[in-house]
Amino acid sequence: MKTTFIKLSVLVLLFTLMGAGCEKDEKFEKNVLSAEGLVFNSGELSLDGCGWQILINDVIYSPVKLDVKFQKDDLKVNVEYRVLSTKKKCAFSTQYPQIEIIKISNK
Repeated sequence: MKTTFIKLSVLVLLFTLMGAGCEKDEKFEKNVLSAEGLVFNSGELSLDGCGWQILINDVIYSPVKLDVKFQKDDLKVNVEYRVLSTKKKCAFSTQYPQIEIIKISNK
């Protein structure tokens, strides 16, 4: 009887822990922003540019990774993104906040 109780207790504990891992991380989701943006090429890094950037709400961001199919100058996009704590350093000590693109599509 005691062995059955211990086995049952362990089983209940395992199911409880498994269920806890399935919850959504609301803090993580709250950091995702959505906006319209304008993709543009500010020039090659070797020529004092900063590469591909996105203008969102009058702020210039440097995406960590921008899919090749969206690397078109003056391309209007809808973008879901997360602002990172890092900045991209460009020519003349210019720094732009970096973003992680969650989802992007043509406008």
